[in-house]
Amino acid sequence: MRIAVAVTGDIISDHFGHCENYQVFELENGEIIKEENHKNPGHAPGITPPIFVAGLNVEAAIGGTVGQGAVDVMKEAGVDVILGVSGDPRTAAKDYAAGKLSTDADAIKKCGNC
Repeated sequence: MRIAVAVTGDIISDHFGHCENYQVFELENGEIIKEENHKNPGHAPGITPPIFVAGLNVEAAIGGTVGQGAVDVMKEAGVDVILGVSGDPRTAAKDYAAGKLSTDADAIKKCGNC
């Protein structure tokens, strides 16, 4: 299982599209076996953070808040979007793999597509 987490510094970013990096964790039997770090490309012609993350071949994306448009883009690509999460990205990835995370509906903002 591959999970992308929006990260700024060492913690989960408050805003999915404005994070510094997307850490991708590959998990097997609930344990992290591989980590990748991908710099957020920002908002540029033809690419937005949700399109970028969907292209990372992940099953889930975890972050703080994000706009409904971004949620729709990722879900259309088959990515499960989990919002309202804070703290340590590794813990969040493991918790998702264990079925312990769900989206806080209040974390979906009307802020556009990021």
